[in-house]
Amino acid sequence: MSPVFDASAESQIFLQFDQKYVGIIDPVYGSEVFVEVYNGTEWKQVINQVDDVTGVTRIDISKEAAGVKDAQVRFRYTGNWSQYWAIDNVKVVDALTPGVTVSGSPQVSEDNVPDPRNFQFVLNSKPTANVTLDFTVDQQQLQPIASLTFTPDNWNVPQTAKVTAVADGMDEGNEQTSPIQIKATSLDGNYSGLKIPDAIASITDNTIPGFPSYRTVEKTFADVEKLAINNPDIASWIDIGDSYDKLTPGGPAGYDLRVLELTNKNINPVGGKPILYVEAGIHAREYSTNEVLTRFAEQLVGGYGVDADITWLLDYFQIDINPVVNPDGRKFAEQGYLWRKNTNATPPPGSDPADFPSYGVDLNRNHDFEWGEVEGGSSGDPTSEVYRGDKPASEPETQAVENFVKTLFPDRRGPNRSDAAPTDTSGVFLDLHSYGNTVLYPWGSTEEPAPNKEGLRNLGLKFGYYTDANGTPYDIYQAIGLYPTDGTTDDWAYGVLGVAAYTWELGTDFFESSEYFEASIAPQIIPALMYAAKSVYRPYETSSAPESISVETDLPQLVSETITEITLTAKADDTRYADSNADTSLTEGKDLPTPKTITGARYSIDQPSWIPGVTTYELSAADGAFDSPVEALTAKLIPQNWLPVVILSLLKARMQTGFTVCRLLHL
Repeated sequence: MSPVFDASAESQIFLQFDQKYVGIIDPVYGSEVFVEVYNGTEWKQVINQVDDVTGVTRIDISKEAAGVKDAQVRFRYTGNWSQYWAIDNVKVVDALTPGVTVSGSPQVSEDNVPDPRNFQFVLNSKPTANVTLDFTVDQQQLQPIASLTFTPDNWNVPQTAKVTAVADGMDEGNEQTSPIQIKATSLDGNYSGLKIPDAIASITDNTIPGFPSYRTVEKTFADVEKLAINNPDIASWIDIGDSYDKLTPGGPAGYDLRVLELTNKNINPVGGKPILYVEAGIHAREYSTNEVLTRFAEQLVGGYGVDADITWLLDYFQIDINPVVNPDGRKFAEQGYLWRKNTNATPPPGSDPADFPSYGVDLNRNHDFEWGEVEGGSSGDPTSEVYRGDKPASEPETQAVENFVKTLFPDRRGPNRSDAAPTDTSGVFLDLHSYGNTVLYPWGSTEEPAPNKEGLRNLGLKFGYYTDANGTPYDIYQAIGLYPTDGTTDDWAYGVLGVAAYTWELGTDFFESSEYFEASIAPQIIPALMYAAKSVYRPYETSSAPESISVETDLPQLVSETITEITLTAKADDTRYADSNADTSLTEGKDLPTPKTITGARYSIDQPSWIPGVTTYELSAADGAFDSPVEALTAKLIPQNWLPVVILSLLKARMQTGFTVCRLLHL
């Protein structure tokens, strides 16, 4: 609220201020902001905003304040999901100087990312005639920009010039710039020929403008496809369906929905391979998820044949990576819209269509499990951020994921909510989101614990251990602790198939800065994903067993003489759980599992021990006794006809509760 000011001698008066408002358009969770003027008797609204606004705002408040001795201005907000509303440089003046205020610099990518939001203009004073702004660009870099015209009636209403890059197919990098000349013409002498400085457009080849760490949809798909083309023995680029736009005539071209499947196609163990499925970007605005998952794929492919863990994983496991679940929505998010949903603008029968940019279906409320059954878990209003669609799995993106995932994991859970999946169930399902620094496990629809809650939570705590790269692990809790949901991916995967399923909420923002991504998210999440891949054989059992780490041998780098004995060392550790307990409002699951004593350890040569006929061998406690939750291990290996070939070994640590697959050995 402003101080009281005396405008009793004024015939005209103007309010001007700088603002940046980022809100949420939603019938329940939405936000709205108001500017009001006190006219000596009552507060009068002079402006209200729902859509995002950035830049200088000027309002003629003469009608409300001119002639008023005790005038005042206030700024008011309603709603509970707003990102922020920042206001600065508030002034009340009795005259305005002619001029043009330019807010923001355009940021575009040649990879189908225009800028319809940042290049904004408003006149500084009311003209006596129309004022037109024309733009001149280098047409080898930028497409022509449409003129803007201000009238004496809309002079103070900001207008935005849409800027689009020329896709020239040349490799020019992601730090290009191009000048834009701006010329004003008008019959008003104060504006005709007014000098306006050139603007500078920033242009990238294939990253999201302003976020150099994040690839565009097109670049992500191209890079992942290249992994498959260049590594056909371990990688396949699988078409699992079409996006909404691709199936709908008259709009954008849309996309094939794709999954990168990684496994050594030449190794087919008896009983099949355990599977990790990971998806990202179901909510379009969550930038960091797609990039970290793509980097995980690149690390796996790049490490095959070089890194022992990765080579063994891809030989005996299968990893399915869905890098962009919602590519249509992602293209709007790349333009700076806080776009969450897909791009289906068709309302259900009897409902009014939602306007841009509030239309679409929330794909993470559209899955065919308890769809629409939870109060507050989703919405039937097409304008809502959590609009669930007109029926379960109505969206092609949802159908593609459900149909594909059902080919990966058999149904191991009964039809009743209380039916637990068997503890020997194989596979893990991960859905990467942002933000919150949390790992969530079912259920999100009820406070009732999942029948496999102990296994789900304990495995989540192991993921939490790996997120501790920057000194603070993620918060691990049942998804209902965030807010009630229905029709979500993790509840569907666990509820329908019994597979261990999780939502990871990465980082601190939807549009996470590149600096934070590189310093925190990538170092936290890629190791956690690597552990998730190792846990998929029997995750409900793995979750309560120790890990085997620091596996080493004294085998020299270059074998130049006969080796008669090799010493194997490792460590079995049952303490690797972590939880920040950052949400102090939660009461469930505050304590970590009590570490248990290691009672033995075994390893196998070349193949996992779960394959029938594979021999395992004992390791000894280095101090002579298995009596601690953390044990140093040792064994002597006698070389046979498998040297000097590269051998991959599986090390297992055994507790009082049994065996677990934990770690690999590269000899």
